Amino acid sequence: MKAQPSVTLIRPPRVLSRTSLNTVPPVAPLTLAYLAGALRANGVRTVSIDGCAAADRCTPLDDLPFVVNGLTADQIAEQVDGTSLFVGVSCMFSREWIYQKRVIRAVRRQFPHLPIIAGGEHVTADPEFVLRDCPEVSACALGEGEETIVDLARALQKSAPLTGSHGRPGTGFRSRSISIAASAWTST
Repeated sequence: MKAQPSVTLIRPPRVLSRTSLNTVPPVAPLTLAYLAGALRANGVRTVSIDGCAAADRCTPLDDLPFVVNGLTADQIAEQVDGTSLFVGVSCMFSREWIYQKRVIRAVRRQFPHLPIIAGGEHVTADPEFVLRDCPEVSACALGEGEETIVDLARALQKSAPLTGSHGRPGTGFRSRSISIAASAWTST
């Protein structure tokens, strides 16, 4: 019996100001739950890595006025399932992009063969910037991702390329130049 394919989903740790008082604990990773639910309903096994809740510590972010609350980029990369169809990274807030791309780069170093799909509010707001700023991102999922992530998983199960002349709705990808395919998925 052939092993069920998997997708690894990552919520990177939070990035907080060193000078602010923050007593708000991380919230449950609802984004990962929705995406995992959509994939599982379509026969795709998921591995979820919550970089916020998995470690309750703050690490200074270089010489910048920020701390990272959660796992390090390398700790997250070590937990990725190397047999995944792809890795999905949730990039919700622009202020956290400075560290989210470090997580993406750590995953790429560990698993150069795996496609990395970035999604979330930050990515949807400016996918061209994300693709230019972080070449390790294979494609962007735009808007609500439940249908897009299933479409990408189905395509990769069939060994279809992420790029091409017929972009999938709700995606941005890199070919010779950066392309954004149609528009984000919308409910009907």
